[in-house]
Amino acid sequence: MAQMSTMLAKETLAIICPVINDIPPNGNGSSGDEHRSSGRPGNPTNDPPAAADSADPSVDVKNTLDELGRSWELLGKEDPLWAILSDPAKRGGGWEIEEFLATGQQETVKVIAHLEERSLNPQRHRSLDFGCGVGRVTHALARYFDRVDGVDLSQAMIEKANTLHSHIRNLFFHHSTSRVLPFVDETFDLVYSRLVLQHMATDIALSYIGEFVRVLRPGGVAVFQAPSRCLVDQEVKPSEIHLSGDSAFIEMHAHPPEVIERTVEDCGGRIADVRDDPCAGEAFESLKYTVVR
Repeated sequence: MAQMSTMLAKETLAIICPVINDIPPNGNGSSGDEHRSSGRPGNPTNDPPAAADSADPSVDVKNTLDELGRSWELLGKEDPLWAILSDPAKRGGGWEIEEFLATGQQETVKVIAHLEERSLNPQRHRSLDFGCGVGRVTHALARYFDRVDGVDLSQAMIEKANTLHSHIRNLFFHHSTSRVLPFVDETFDLVYSRLVLQHMATDIALSYIGEFVRVLRPGGVAVFQAPSRCLVDQEVKPSEIHLSGDSAFIEMHAHPPEVIERTVEDCGGRIADVRDDPCAGEAFESLKYTVVR
């Protein structure tokens, strides 16, 4: 899934303050497809074999993720850069690619500085960008880690990412619509996600947060952002974004901090830092969580 920017959250997205479903952050799902750009080495992926989605509640989860993936697939095909950073002036191909990628470089510098400020020193072997879109942040992380993986719900975003970054040999992209990340336990030194979990219902977001902890190596760090509460009352409905011949539907969700903290602890993680991250628009309080394992 790509990331909707603050501007779009403020101007076009409906506001959804969900009822919290106390669902454990686990489940079964099919693993994603890995895509390598040409010229990359054929090193092992360390990914697990595919597993089928189970019946009962997980079927509803899978259908929800499939529908979410459909909307981001449409956005990824028509205007992927604007869908990620949604400046109204940039719609319709208005982003220059160098300017767009520079925002990811700036964001990554801040992430590394944040880790150093907190005296957190994970190894620099492998990192994950969850909801990578076209690799805006993923490509910048490749300067700091031996290998970087990006995963996204949208096949179109993944294809664009491979096209943009085919020259970066330590960068790998994966398409997955499962709530189980396509990686074995203890794979990553850093997991990063921003402006992604806010588009998911709370039970699904919690499931992914549990996955962040699962795939962290001992001593690894996860840094992710999520809105903590909705500041206004408004009808709960998706926002419709009109595209060529179709429409994408995008939601905003808030996830209470106490539920996130409990999920992290239940999965074996520890919250090292929580601070404001006002990137979800004026209608939401939003936090950045730093989790260690």
